[in-house]
Amino acid sequence: MTEKILLTQKGNRWVSCEESLKNFNFSNKKFESIENIKADSDFFEINIENACVFRYIFSRHTFEYDIYRKISEEAWKEILTRYILPICFCDMGWLVLHATQIASQNTGFSFMILGPSGVGKSTLTYDFFKSGYEVLSDDMVVLDRRCQSRWYNPYVKLTKDACNHFSVRYTEKTNKERILISRTYLEKQTECRRLFILDPVDERKREIEIMPIIGLNKIIKLYPSFYNNDIISPEIRRKQMSRLMEISSQLDVYRIHYEKKYENIKNIKEAIRGVLYE
Repeated sequence: MTEKILLTQKGNRWVSCEESLKNFNFSNKKFESIENIKADSDFFEINIENACVFRYIFSRHTFEYDIYRKISEEAWKEILTRYILPICFCDMGWLVLHATQIASQNTGFSFMILGPSGVGKSTLTYDFFKSGYEVLSDDMVVLDRRCQSRWYNPYVKLTKDACNHFSVRYTEKTNKERILISRTYLEKQTECRRLFILDPVDERKREIEIMPIIGLNKIIKLYPSFYNNDIISPEIRRKQMSRLMEISSQLDVYRIHYEKKYENIKNIKEAIRGVLYE
């Protein structure tokens, strides 16, 4: 049976829609792999272990799904946030980046932390949270044409080592602990103007270096951070590139060189704060 997915919106920002989970009968089984991904100019389709098929129809701007057997609640959350919503947001003309977003204190603005998987985005984000900052989203950031955030997901995923560093309980259910860090929805929209790309170096480095990126180099450095860049269709990638080129002039982009170690987290945070409040 084919059904339509109901998503929820709060104000002008999309939120994690836990309510939609009530429409499903879940099993305890976790999905292990995506069997097939299909995409062309009119649809994007994901087949999860022959248990369910999710498709987005571009011409109708709607999602549909077929479920052949039960999937776990965690599997549904992963499918929704990792694959379905990003495609939907891209089709809306919004820029979707693999990043974390943090609200600056007393400024009305927010900033982003970007970089490849494993460089410490979530760890640094959690350290900002411990210092009193409000985290808008971890892993995925969505910006509209005015550089305002359109996605709110106040969770941070920390590795076992990061949990140990912050003395956070690690349950070992997954390779990363999912931590709820805010129960208060921010009604006020925040503009995101400053982006910091984490770029660790192999050699020993005593000082943290923050360097501005200007002109076409902004596009070159931000392109690898398109969300799901490895599986999105050429059509979606073109839309993302068009949106990035449109709003890049509104963004201040910086690259941070540092030696990757937990002792540097607070130094990186202070270096970013120095740019934010200069």
